[in-house]
Amino acid sequence: MAGGGLVIGDRNVVREFTTINQGTATPTRVGDECYLMSGVHLGHDSTVGNRVTLASTVQVAGHCVVWDEANLGMGALLHQRSEVGPGAMVGMGAVVRRTVGAFTIAVGDPARTTGINEIGLRRQGCGDTAVEALAPLLRGTGPLPADGLPTRLADLLRSWVDRE
Repeated sequence: MAGGGLVIGDRNVVREFTTINQGTATPTRVGDECYLMSGVHLGHDSTVGNRVTLASTVQVAGHCVVWDEANLGMGALLHQRSEVGPGAMVGMGAVVRRTVGAFTIAVGDPARTTGINEIGLRRQGCGDTAVEALAPLLRGTGPLPADGLPTRLADLLRSWVDRE
């Protein structure tokens, strides 16, 4: 599909008073198994991955990317062209102006990273050893571990690291 439009995947829940704007240059996309609670706004040309939760009144501006497994708390705001990494947790009322890293926790205005989303990693099948091995990567100071990660998680993180 060239230009604008809207592509919505399977098994999504879209609650009342949610708005999703079609794309202008590229289609606005919502992946599979997402939960968009009441009052969410998803701006034009944005992409929401799979199994993403956008809590009530989350506002996503145009040209944003929310990666798989991310969770945005009630009233969070994403400035246009912002990016939320896979498995990231954005706190209630946070204001994201740029990039929130993979499997991190970001809170505040402006949003700042306060830690690693260990619960999200455990839900992906990581034990203590894998969480420890991933910590340098998630803090932005190390490489992706060569082994010891569940395949789906390793593929997701590889895509995140190689995105640029």
